[in-house]
Amino acid sequence: MKKVVKSFAFIMALGAAITSCSKDDININVGNEQGQNSGEGTGTPGDGNNGSDSSGTGKTALLHFQADISNLSTKAIDYDPIGQGRYVTVYAYNGTNRIKTVPYMSAVGSLNPVTSGQNMSLVTGTYNLYAVGVNVPAGTAVPAFPTSSTLYTGLENKIDYIAWQRSNVVVAGQDQNITMNMNHSCTQVVIQMVNTDGVTISALPSMSITPSAITSSNTWNMETGEITPAETINPTAVPMGVSKTTSGTSGSDIYYGAITMIPLKLAGNLTATFSITINNVTNNYKVELPVYQSFLQPGTAYIYKVQFQNNEITFNNSVNVAKWVIQDATGAPIIPTQIQ
Repeated sequence: MKKVVKSFAFIMALGAAITSCSKDDININVGNEQGQNSGEGTGTPGDGNNGSDSSGTGKTALLHFQADISNLSTKAIDYDPIGQGRYVTVYAYNGTNRIKTVPYMSAVGSLNPVTSGQNMSLVTGTYNLYAVGVNVPAGTAVPAFPTSSTLYTGLENKIDYIAWQRSNVVVAGQDQNITMNMNHSCTQVVIQMVNTDGVTISALPSMSITPSAITSSNTWNMETGEITPAETINPTAVPMGVSKTTSGTSGSDIYYGAITMIPLKLAGNLTATFSITINNVTNNYKVELPVYQSFLQPGTAYIYKVQFQNNEITFNNSVNVAKWVIQDATGAPIIPTQIQ
């Protein structure tokens, strides 16, 4: 009989201890539960290896993002806030498993989920985060990476693809603010045409160029942000965005054409074509521009200087290698004063 009483007392004490422990573990969840916002994972992520919750708590935290982009700027810093109306998609991986995918829209630096209230929410664990976007005004969608791959094919020239990565992000149950310093995955060719003839060009010149040739072997890797460089040039020229400034020293008109294209690794020439109208007469001109050091690299603007003189355009063998030149909604370059 004594043994029965002792056993009953032990069971009652154990039940009280379990009840007390459960109260201590109550979590008020301010985020979405796993799987509520768009994503592929159905298991519980954890330590980056086996998809298990290494802490055992299962707490959920929200991740809030801000985004900057590497640009040519007069500022001391290398990054400017992302413009308004840019689409960015954030992927969360646990090891090789894609856990969650959340699309965002930028609002001058900050990123807001496209679907209101559906921020990135993750349970306790360690993750790799990848963000891919397009640095053009709303209307151009972010490429959708296949569910089973971190590579994307189907790239286009004239789209400013941007990317960011961060490995081993520890989510410990508290909300986090994360700043993405996004980089350009493409390269940029800018032509600076100085009118030294003293004649009046009566309309904004049109400029076109033979761009990188894109094939199925050119892929965008979200894990690195890199695009496989093209190795050939498309013989069909495409239009460049064009803008105009005036030199503060000589008073000469300066015209700029710009194009964004996938990186190009080639010992060869780009062909630039100009259509210039003087006294209501339009003439076309061509000039060969060598691929700088046989590699137009990502995240870099190559500014080729040409001059219009004696009714011809010549390349003066001068290339200014700079950070990214901002383009407006039409593709026209916005040139900082330090390179005018």
